Amino acid sequence: MLNYIYQIERKQDIAKSDIYKGFFEAPFVRAFCDQNGIETATEEGAKHRCPFLLNILETLGIIEQTRTNIMVNYFVISKHTIKTE
Repeated sequence: MLNYIYQIERKQDIAKSDIYKGFFEAPFVRAFCDQNGIETATEEGAKHRCPFLLNILETLGIIEQTRTNIMVNYFVISKHTIKTE
């Protein structure tokens, strides 16, 4: 989810509806799902799956949520969010 927020959305305020529409369409998310035999979610399915990931990020203090939006508070630097190639 962090990669999606940082690499695809690339803004501080993001509508949750944009995340639901685009998360499972991101190339690296599709590749992960294919590699692990996870069925790619529809937009409706994403409305049930994505909140769990967003809640984890909120618990860590990386984002804040309202009913319809998220706000990114911090940029987390790790080998997974920064590509050196």
